[in-house]
This record gives sequence, C-alpha cells and structure tokens, in this order.
Amino acid sequence: MNNIMINLNKEHVALKELLALLRWKVQLLKEDKVVDFYVIEEAIMYIEHYVDLYHHPKEDIIYQYIIDKNLDEKNSFKQKQHEHDLLKTVTEEVKQSLHSITLDIIISKHTFITQLSAFIEGLKVHLGEEDTETFPLINTLLTDDDWDTLSTMMPKYNDDPLFGKQQKKEYLQLYKSLKNFNAS
Repeated sequence: MNNIMINLNKEHVALKELLALLRWKVQLLKEDKVVDFYVIEEAIMYIEHYVDLYHHPKEDIIYQYIIDKNLDEKNSFKQKQHEHDLLKTVTEEVKQSLHSITLDIIISKHTFITQLSAFIEGLKVHLGEEDTETFPLINTLLTDDDWDTLSTMMPKYNDDPLFGKQQKKEYLQLYKSLKNFNAS
C-alpha cells in the first residue's frame, strides 16, 4: 500500500477513536451526567481545523485525480467530494451550537444531542465507506506512476496536532480526555 494511503488509514483510525469519545459524551448527556463541553468543542475544532483543512483535501486530490483520469465510472469519488463539503457544513453547525452553549446561551439539550449524534453517525458512516469501499478501489485503480504524481500534489503540513508526535496546546485537554477514555 502506498504511503499516502497508509497515512490516510492512520488518520481514519485516529478519527474513529475521537468519534468513540464523542459517542461516550453523548451517552453522558443522555444520562444527565456532567459533561465537559469544552472537550467536545476541542474535538469539533480539531475536526474543523485538521480534518477539513488537511485530511479531506488530501483525499479530494486523489479523488479529483481519479475523476480527471476518467476512472470514476460510478461517480463514487465525486460523491465522496460532495460528502466532504456536507461534513464541513455540519461541522460548522455543531461548532455554532457548542459556541452558544459555552456562552451560556440556552439551547435544547435534546436538539444538541440529536445534532451531535447525527454528526458523529454521519462521519462514522463516511469513514466506514471510505475504509471498506473507496480506499480499496483507489488501490486497484492507481499505479506507482500515479502515486508518484499524486505525492507531488499533496499539501505540505505539520504533524497532526492531536494524534501526532507533539500535541498543540489548544488540544491538550482533549488529548488527556482521549488518554483517560482509552485507559478505561
């Protein structure tokens, strides 16, 4: 498997770990237990800043390359690009709700739980489809020469600010929450 795909797979594993933490936070909300909304907000900010700005653009470069080579016979790669746009919009909506909550603006708990649950489920389904359908198809469609070309098109970026070698300070509370969640 190509290094680009290996890294994308690792990022998916990390995202699934983050989604598991968010599902647990939703469960706590449903049980009327105390929830640190700032941790949820950090998770959404991470998804907005890292996933939407670095992870999805890498996938979109690959998807567009496949589309441009007329290899997207079922429009599945075009659909995944569209899903990325939708996920970005939904992420922004959840972020706005969280921002309201952290500013003590009243928002229905039921509405927020529904919104956050739908967000988590949508991202989970998206990742699952990419892992089981899209990524395997990519590996059958692209050659070593294609990967060489794609590697020159990939954005240059720093290490993952949450799951990388060094966590950025704005994600330290989230990182600690993930470690505690995984230890339990």
